[in-house]
Amino acid sequence: MSFFYQIRESLFATWHTRCPLCSLGARAGLLCVGCERDCYHSRQARDLCIRCANDLAPEYQDHTRHTPTWHTHSSHCSEICLSCQQQPPTQAYAVCAMDYAFPAAWLMSDFKDRARFSLARPMAHVMLKAAQRPMQIRRLCAWLPVPASKQRLQTYGFSPPQQLAWHMGRLSGIATHLDWLRRTRDASPQKHRTRGARQSALIGSMVASPAVAGRWVGVVDDVMTTGSTVSEAARALLAAGALGVTVVAAMRTPIKD
Repeated sequence: MSFFYQIRESLFATWHTRCPLCSLGARAGLLCVGCERDCYHSRQARDLCIRCANDLAPEYQDHTRHTPTWHTHSSHCSEICLSCQQQPPTQAYAVCAMDYAFPAAWLMSDFKDRARFSLARPMAHVMLKAAQRPMQIRRLCAWLPVPASKQRLQTYGFSPPQQLAWHMGRLSGIATHLDWLRRTRDASPQKHRTRGARQSALIGSMVASPAVAGRWVGVVDDVMTTGSTVSEAARALLAAGALGVTVVAAMRTPIKD
C-alpha cells in the first residue's frame, strides 16, 4: 500500500458517513456498528467449516475431526465438516463474510443490479476481517477475482468479484492481479443445476498464469452457493503450480433444510 493511500485511508476513516444498509451514522462509508453485528458478526459467531465455509451441522458435531489447521501460536483448533472430510475441496481455506440472506442480501442485489460500486468497499472491509485468521497462517501473495463469464458481464455490465478484489487489495496492501486467472470458455447457466452438475460443467473452464507458481493466492468471489466455481478456480491455480488457495467470498448461500 502506497504512503499516499495510507494517509488517505487514515483521513477517510474519520469521516462521518451514512451506513449503506440502514442510513444511520457510520464512518468511512462502511457498515454501522449495528448492521455489521447483524450481517457479519452474526455469521462469524457460528461454527463454520474452514474448508467450505458452511455451517457445521449439529448432528455431525460429534463426528467432526479437530484439526490444528487454524492455530498460529495458540492451541486453538477449528473443525472441518463431514462432507469436506469425505471429499476435501480443492482450496485449503474458505471464508465468507456474510449470509446471502436478509438484510445483507440487499447489499449484494443493489451492488450488482444497480451497479452501486460504492457498496464494494464495505463488503470488502468485512471480507478482509473474515480472512484475517487464514491469512495469519498463510500470507497471500495476490488477490485473484473469479473471472466473469460473458453472460455475467452482459447481465451486470461489470465483474462484481473484480470490484471486490480491487478494494481488498487497496485495504490489505496485497496486489490484485486480473490476468492471473481467466476463463477458457463459458459454462452453461448454473442457477438451477445441482452441485454435481455444476462441477461437471465447470471442469476445464479456467486456466491460471504461470506467475502463480510457488505462491499462495487468494481467490475472491461475490457469492458462494455450491462452491463449484471457486473449486474450479483453485484447481486451475494448483495445476499452474500455486502453493495453495484461500477463497474469500462476500456471502454464502445458506443450505436449505
